Amino acid sequence: MRYCTNVFYSATELTRCFGVNFEYVLHVGAHEAEELEDYISAGAKHIYWIEAQIDKVEHLKDRLDPEKNSVICAVAWNEIGIPLKLRIASNSESSSVYKMSEHSRLYPKITELSSVEMISTTLESIVPSNFNPTFLNLDIQGSELNALKGFGSRLLGIDAIYSEVNKSDLYLGIPHFDEITSYMKNLGFSLASVKWWKLDGWGDALYLRESLHTKRRIKSVILRKIYTGKWHLQNSIRIIFKR
Repeated sequence: MRYCTNVFYSATELTRCFGVNFEYVLHVGAHEAEELEDYISAGAKHIYWIEAQIDKVEHLKDRLDPEKNSVICAVAWNEIGIPLKLRIASNSESSSVYKMSEHSRLYPKITELSSVEMISTTLESIVPSNFNPTFLNLDIQGSELNALKGFGSRLLGIDAIYSEVNKSDLYLGIPHFDEITSYMKNLGFSLASVKWWKLDGWGDALYLRESLHTKRRIKSVILRKIYTGKWHLQNSIRIIFKR
């Protein structure tokens, strides 16, 4: 749900509150690389952008500096070679391989315009073995768990994973927050923070490698509580005024 990205943690806040390292970023669900400047300001040396929409990929390749950015067109999944239908949404950022469910009720102005037949791949197969991300961001409208599974053992080298999560069926048949959190826990990641957008059933979750999570300084804990408290106050206002 990129149209609300800025209301969640910025890269700067993630660094201050949780010590997240943005040196090497893998971003799945690039769209138009809205987070680019945020990553650069947080010290990113190289960013791999994965995006399924071909027109977005071509635009990114024309616009981004290849010295600091690599762009790949792919549908990230847990298997290679699976036929999938990418459903293109009217706002493009809500496009998904899953059919809209609660999303249509909550955001009636966003509709499915068309679909494109795609063949799935895995992050493990398309991200070069010599690129070792310190931070993974997943924003792919319900496909996050499948993408995680498709990165295999290489997930074990990542410090922090930031993922869109759902606790209701915004798209039909998508994995829910508890399932993703359980999977991450089995890999040695702790849930550091989760923020839900109003009462709409979706939000963003931060998972940290447990060794990093336990080393947070007292200052970081205090900052995290300040940012989180501010967020909850703002979100309560949004709910009251239905914004």
